[in-house]
Amino acid sequence: MTQETTLFMPCIPPITTSQQKGARIVSRTIRFFKKPAVAAAERQYVRLLKRYRPASWDKIEAGPVRLDVDFVWSWRSYHTIADRAHSLIYCVTKPDCSNAIKLLEDCMTTADFWKDDCQVASLHVNKFFGDVPGISIYVKKLNERMHDHD
Repeated sequence: MTQETTLFMPCIPPITTSQQKGARIVSRTIRFFKKPAVAAAERQYVRLLKRYRPASWDKIEAGPVRLDVDFVWSWRSYHTIADRAHSLIYCVTKPDCSNAIKLLEDCMTTADFWKDDCQVASLHVNKFFGDVPGISIYVKKLNERMHDHD
């Protein structure tokens, strides 16, 4: 049986990323900590992921996973009517794809989509501005061998 799910979480995707850590020196040692904005983004993601995860979804315990994600942010004031005539246009502002996806992957682990985000062996990420802000997620358990995958 193929294990896969598609979901859409209507939200304003956070622009905060897990790389935005704070640091302080304690007893001559640098200690890193989570900034409040990062902790808030994590709570938002986990709450949404648990709410929109299908009831029939079981955590993928092992093996490779494919993850496709589309982040959609609301139009900005500088977007023209011509821009908005398209339902989506690519977003080339921060956060960059790799930073945006890392926080989401970590939260998907917390929300029991898989055992560990190291299982994500195939990843495709898009960033857009558009009419309907939110995050579209497609997750599929892959076969172990490349020649068997679909």
